[in-house]
Amino acid sequence: MSKITTDEVRICKGCSESYKYVPSYWPDEQSGRDLNVDCYHCPSCEQIRWEKKRRRQEKEDAAKAAEEAAKAAWIKAVPPLYRDTDTTHPDYPQAVHRKAIQWQKTRETGEGNGRLFLGLIGDSGRCKTRVISQVMKRIIWNGHCCKWVNATEFQRLVQSQWSNEKKSSNRIFESSTTVGEQARANLETLRTCDALTLDDLGKGRITDTVAGALYDLLEERTAQGRTTLWTSNASLDNLLQMLPSDCGGPIVRRLLDFSTIIKL
Repeated sequence: MSKITTDEVRICKGCSESYKYVPSYWPDEQSGRDLNVDCYHCPSCEQIRWEKKRRRQEKEDAAKAAEEAAKAAWIKAVPPLYRDTDTTHPDYPQAVHRKAIQWQKTRETGEGNGRLFLGLIGDSGRCKTRVISQVMKRIIWNGHCCKWVNATEFQRLVQSQWSNEKKSSNRIFESSTTVGEQARANLETLRTCDALTLDDLGKGRITDTVAGALYDLLEERTAQGRTTLWTSNASLDNLLQMLPSDCGGPIVRRLLDFSTIIKL
């Protein structure tokens, strides 16, 4: 198949200057049609068009990748029960939801006097954790590293961090990970993640060791200005009574001084 040749002069739709039309070097193999026949832009303007198209495609690809990463982080961080939250359900507390989302917006923009922590206090069944999940969703979609732990899981991590029981082995490197090593790594992640949800504070038996670890966690996160979301069925006064005397006061003061608290 021979080359297409022409002496045609066209007017560029981009810059309105005349230019010598250059057809595609080879026509389409199936139709024999000049692939550039519908192009009415000079080489310079056509290059600009393709560059804009390339940047637009890169932007779309980046947005898609960010969306997929956020979905993966959402699935990894938030328990399935709360990922299925229906915010249009008649029992869902819309007023509390709006207040919580407003807190999140204030934290994200840095405007106003938004506090580091958001706490929801109320009886069981009032959808506290579901509201928190929706706040966490927005934080995750803004690209932050988020973790989620309930009180009993936190207690288990604290109590198992010195265990020498083998968790898994890696034959390639001939090394092993103990339950304690993994627990310590998880606890460190809770200390350093961008946003942390502590669900059901006050649930279960709070030993001196667990209370000490909780204080250390809250102290680290307040000192570093890291966002923390928490829920509790107990009021702060009742939570104080549940905690060991030497740690109870400092823990409750951290929650009180650094939290925007919404009562259901």
